[in-house]
Amino acid sequence: MKRIISFFLSLLLVGSLFSTVFAAETKVITMVVGETEVLVNGESVFLDVPPTIVEGRTLVPLRFIAETFGAEVEWDAVARSITLTAPDAAVLQQMMEALTAQNETLQQNLEDLQEENEKHQSTIASLEEDNEVLSEKVGLMDTLITKLEDQIADLLEENGKLSKEIEELKKKIDAGDGSQDTTPPNIVIQNLSPHEILEEDPLTLDISIEDDSLIVFSRVFLNSVLLSETLGKYGEIHPTKLVSGDYFLKVEAIDGHGNVGTTTVPFTVKHDLKKEPIRFALRAIDLSSMPGMSATNKESLMAATSQPYLIAHFQNQSMSSYEVQNVEAFDAEGNVFQPMPGMNFYDLMKEQMGLPEHLTIVSNDEYSTPCAISLTEQNMTPEEYFDGWDIKITLYDSIRELEFIKTIRYSR
Repeated sequence: MKRIISFFLSLLLVGSLFSTVFAAETKVITMVVGETEVLVNGESVFLDVPPTIVEGRTLVPLRFIAETFGAEVEWDAVARSITLTAPDAAVLQQMMEALTAQNETLQQNLEDLQEENEKHQSTIASLEEDNEVLSEKVGLMDTLITKLEDQIADLLEENGKLSKEIEELKKKIDAGDGSQDTTPPNIVIQNLSPHEILEEDPLTLDISIEDDSLIVFSRVFLNSVLLSETLGKYGEIHPTKLVSGDYFLKVEAIDGHGNVGTTTVPFTVKHDLKKEPIRFALRAIDLSSMPGMSATNKESLMAATSQPYLIAHFQNQSMSSYEVQNVEAFDAEGNVFQPMPGMNFYDLMKEQMGLPEHLTIVSNDEYSTPCAISLTEQNMTPEEYFDGWDIKITLYDSIRELEFIKTIRYSR
């Protein structure tokens, strides 16, 4: 019967040659007598000559076993001898140490590269964020460029129209008697009749300008306030932005020959959304109108030097009507003057003197009112006592819908 033979590293024939060199690696060779297939650590290898049994002794291929365990096999045909050369253990040990050292160096290099890679990843993330910001800015720039391109296209179209107008004008001049056009443009306000009453609804102006030559410029005024300076869109009138009263709308146009046409339409604004403007001159308040005392609305003269008042004077020199929103007084150190906690002098006057909620200063009216009073008697004039104080009057422009602050410095 065939017997199965397993050869291990402990075989006396070969194991004694390589036990010290390959102590860290175990190889198992499995052979079957009569078969050329051999298993080395479970993997199939085929022999030229199978193992065999001769006179009770098992013969195996020496070259295959020796080379499997790393030895070199030399056959001397003349001497009919076999030489087995096993690797030198010391040399292999040095090679292993060198490879180990090289492996450690490579491992350290790998760690350094990983750390460098993390830094690069952080840099890449930062660059990606910067790129997003730049992309947004580029998007905004693209939008602006698109708008500019549209504006340029409109201007080019308008320029083309102007060029045609100029050519037609030249043709008219060449065909005529050579006399210069002196006729001003004809201006008609289509949807505003003279002395028409506007109440609450806004009015979008519909204006036609006719002339034999090109109209190059037009302006629309509400009284002396410029509403628009354009061609085609002439603006709107919002009655609720104006106090009730008489106004006029004036339109100017200039043609290509420099002729100026003008038309004026008077109209009236009438509504109950705001009270009529109040013309007033408050120079001081009577001491009897202080909190806890009976209120009076009488006008009184400047107080005596023993009780100085700080008076604010302001004149509306605009064509707009200004509504007084707030009046504050600040001493020379910048502190707000409050005769009562949480209430400035303007609020106190409104409460004590019965001022209306909407206090409006129409054009060329003067606002004159006390802003502070010394609560203790002083032996000095108001100019001396209030020297360096600031008065801030918050006003609201009813036409432009703009709130602004008028600052007055009180000094002797």
